[in-house]
Amino acid sequence: MDEARLAVEGVVRCAASLRLINSVGSARAESLSNKAAEVLQCLDPSAPTWQCARMGGAEVLSPGSYAAVCELASSCLYLHDDVDLELIASMSDCFGDGGMIIWGFSVDVAETVVLSLAAVASVLTRGISDHTKVAPHVEKLFADMDHISVHIFAGLCRVAFEQDGTGGDNNLSAEEQRLAHAFQAICMWSVAILCNLMQGQLTAQTLWEMAGGDSLWALVLIKGMLAYSPAGSGVTLDGVPLPVPPQLAELKEAVVLATAHLGSPSLAFYDEVDANLIADDIDGGFTMSERMVGLSMHRAKLATAAADCKFLETLLMELTSASPSWLPPTVALLAALLTPPHVDLAVWTKRVAEEEEAGALEALTLQEAREAREALAWQLTVHSNSLWLLLSGAVPFCMVNSSRLSFLLDCATLAHSVPMNPGTCRYFLDCCFRGECPSWDGASLASLVALSINCDMVPQEDPLCAMLFLADAETKALASERLARSRAPLRQNEALQRWAEELGAALDACGRLLPSLPTPLPALPAEALPPLPSGPAPPPPLPQPQQPPAKPSLRETLRGAPEELCCSLDGRLLMDPVRTPQGYVFERASLVQALASTPGTCPVSGLPLSLEACQRDGAIRAQATRWVRQATQRQRG
Repeated sequence: MDEARLAVEGVVRCAASLRLINSVGSARAESLSNKAAEVLQCLDPSAPTWQCARMGGAEVLSPGSYAAVCELASSCLYLHDDVDLELIASMSDCFGDGGMIIWGFSVDVAETVVLSLAAVASVLTRGISDHTKVAPHVEKLFADMDHISVHIFAGLCRVAFEQDGTGGDNNLSAEEQRLAHAFQAICMWSVAILCNLMQGQLTAQTLWEMAGGDSLWALVLIKGMLAYSPAGSGVTLDGVPLPVPPQLAELKEAVVLATAHLGSPSLAFYDEVDANLIADDIDGGFTMSERMVGLSMHRAKLATAAADCKFLETLLMELTSASPSWLPPTVALLAALLTPPHVDLAVWTKRVAEEEEAGALEALTLQEAREAREALAWQLTVHSNSLWLLLSGAVPFCMVNSSRLSFLLDCATLAHSVPMNPGTCRYFLDCCFRGECPSWDGASLASLVALSINCDMVPQEDPLCAMLFLADAETKALASERLARSRAPLRQNEALQRWAEELGAALDACGRLLPSLPTPLPALPAEALPPLPSGPAPPPPLPQPQQPPAKPSLRETLRGAPEELCCSLDGRLLMDPVRTPQGYVFERASLVQALASTPGTCPVSGLPLSLEACQRDGAIRAQATRWVRQATQRQRG
């Protein structure tokens, strides 16, 4: 309990700081201090108000005490509503070009939020006597987190504070760097709260529920959590220690394992499974093509979100120093997001119309789904060589400690969008057959052939050809059959023709492999459908109350910004605007990246331009801050 009390005491000290008082006003700071003092009483065993319950012979906090800590954290989340923008703007000269406030958050507000979330996570480690009485308070806290989703996105995904080729930390003021680290810590402690609430059983479903089914918000939270490092900032500006989870590495690994299943059918049809509507499939309520389109649309939304927040850059950066156990789930996620969408234009059009009529948000057309996949593949291509070398080095571990066939199929799917060069592909195959390899069946060999085809590597003197040469006729026939029916997409190239000859397989007039048996209907993974019901048919469901209109997702909120508050280059909401001598307004990080591609040239006008000639536009930034505040207040109302 000491960790929780220390965190709450940190909130008290932050509430008394001059900077926080200047940001939110003395009355709001005093109210926060009083609330934190009340929470300290709840956490003090010697206080008259101490309440506890017993579980397994040990004392745990009462549900009311958990509620008090969660309410304190929610109160901190709404601190930025009380920030006096005009007052802060008048004080900007005291804090340099970066300013004291960025998008309604001062560093003091953000670090106060960090301390309050750390308190919630810490009290949950002491055990819960009645989960049903505690979970609603945590769920409300997660709902309140949506209120700052735009701010977190702006801080983590639109500022080039990571060394991703857009300038790194050097482009940020000291204030902005501290704010970026605080936003990472907010994401990290949010996930820690969820993990502690679920007693360490973190799943894709619980991550999805925490983000309210918002794909972009889910990936932003995960990105911030993975990017968090304790080395960023150990104390607040007023010297209050910022806590760090005791098992941060284990927490990150659990998040990666859960993230791998975000593209699963169980989440694609989550609302229907939850309402028991998926059973309609049994009576022919949905065609298989409709289900495949639904799965493709879900994955396209995730791919769009991953591209928008540059999720892969953070994930791949973490992989370089992570355990090899991270690699199979990471490849599974990439394969799911990069699988070409199911092509049935009529079903896609029908699905989009149904979602729009139901008030659903972010219904993507087939063309938009293809563009989302291409955008994600383009981002990954920049890191393809390092990714494949990393996978090659970890192949022996992945072949033994994970499902070999699933891993190889995922690699083949990944290679379709992000191929290796033939030399790297040959090295990958060498790693597969190096050492004491288990026996190779036709299905696994077919996956390696698919990988070679997608990397444009023709049969030659390599371990795969040698293994196929030694294989008996039955194994080669099975490999040919599995290759023709492989879920991994195949490129139509010379390598496909050469490998078909190697396996004795036939090609149709379009150059596609022909299976030797009739093609069955495409099947979703088993987890997409629940077991068939037994016993008498259930009674018809009761009429459901009319649901309130869906609230705008994070992506919809960002796209709804006025044109004058959006970047002239990418059309997204401005966070750190700079104005060129010609009057164009750009997001600074986007302009830095554009100038790196075309040095000395304005990406819009084509006129000569340097970053030094552009001035930060404080007036536009203040307008964007006010717009974000109004937008989040509308969502809450």
